[in-house]
Amino acid sequence: MTQEMWSCFIPLTLFFCNSGMGHKLPLLFLVGHYAYRSFVFPFWLQQPKPTPLHVWVAACIFVVYNGILQGTQLVFCRHVQVTPAQTVFGAIMWGFGFAVDVQSDLILQNLRRRNPQQGYQIPNGGLYKLVSCPNYLGETIEWTGYAITTNSLAGFAFAFYTFANLAARARHHHKWYKERFADYPANRKAYVPYLW
Repeated sequence: MTQEMWSCFIPLTLFFCNSGMGHKLPLLFLVGHYAYRSFVFPFWLQQPKPTPLHVWVAACIFVVYNGILQGTQLVFCRHVQVTPAQTVFGAIMWGFGFAVDVQSDLILQNLRRRNPQQGYQIPNGGLYKLVSCPNYLGETIEWTGYAITTNSLAGFAFAFYTFANLAARARHHHKWYKERFADYPANRKAYVPYLW
């Protein structure tokens, strides 16, 4: 919670200190995602696991840096041209990715609420029918849509970082599920439906 809130506050501070000028739609996407991650999602968690200090510090450093980078790009680099087609396509991608991310989080949390004593279980429903980590896929789609709406190096760098980070994590989670559960669905992929 606390490590991700900086990607809400920093871009908003830059935006309001610059008289509300800047690329508003991608700013809304950035702040909306991190508001969800910081102020909604943590309260859904059933007995959240503590975050190790070194992980928390590393996450804070990345999120503060990324908040400054994305906020600066969105607020001060208004010369970047974005076509209406890019805006619409990127917004649809962002909305779809965000919906997949939230739905996947809800499926996991409901699974834990229904059977709290059972421990780890195989999630089903939504895109869990196709991949082990649809929440990671959703975030990747979100940030790709965001990058398209910004048409900026900063936006595309963030989308690429998200892909590189979450693809590796999805691969690890998929392998763990297959090792832990003998009845894990054989046709379920790690990260990209039908492919990988």
